[in-house]
Amino acid sequence: DYDLVLSDHNLQSWSGADALEMVHQSGKDLPIIIVTGHLGDEQAVEYLKQGAADYVVKEHLGRLPLAIKRALQEKVHREENLRLQTAIQSAKEDWERTFDAIPDSMMLLDRESRIVRANRASAALFKMELSAMIGLKCWDVAYSHVTSPIDCPLRRVLASGKEETSEIVDAESGRIYSVTAIPLHNEIGELAGEIDSVIHIMTDITVRKRAENSKTILLKEVHHRV
Repeated sequence: DYDLVLSDHNLQSWSGADALEMVHQSGKDLPIIIVTGHLGDEQAVEYLKQGAADYVVKEHLGRLPLAIKRALQEKVHREENLRLQTAIQSAKEDWERTFDAIPDSMMLLDRESRIVRANRASAALFKMELSAMIGLKCWDVAYSHVTSPIDCPLRRVLASGKEETSEIVDAESGRIYSVTAIPLHNEIGELAGEIDSVIHIMTDITVRKRAENSKTILLKEVHHRV
């Protein structure tokens, strides 16, 4: 539960090296400051390499409060960075679980239309291994085209910078898909405001469209009879 360790460089039954070893074995983030009557440059560098936060020569003991303050501040910064990294990792894992749980095909594309990531629904829809999809052009996987289709929402979203949607009919199966392309904008540096990547979502709307078509045909027949 200590915040910091102060150790003499060399006592009869104890040394700064012993202090460093003790802290390393504890697995705790404890800054160590070595206090010494005299310490050569090589030994000082070795202490710092082994993880000592600082060392103070007794002739200049007035440095000790500043050395302690700096060591504790650096410890706080490390703890904050660790909390931040933990939060980022947790958010990443949550996002990945959500991404894979979505029942519709979802792909993350770069500005060149290459697949950066795809969910399990995409692999099932296109009958491909996820690893085999990465790096391919999205239209080659989604539409079996070697070039982008004229009505491709991805082509439109790169031009408009806004969300675009269209309907695609699979020539082989006859199934109908609603395709939505959502731009993700870069907010950093020279690319601020420009499209950094695109979310590509395909939703099977075959049943709904067929129901709508059947309803339209039925209404036309009724109108004709009337």
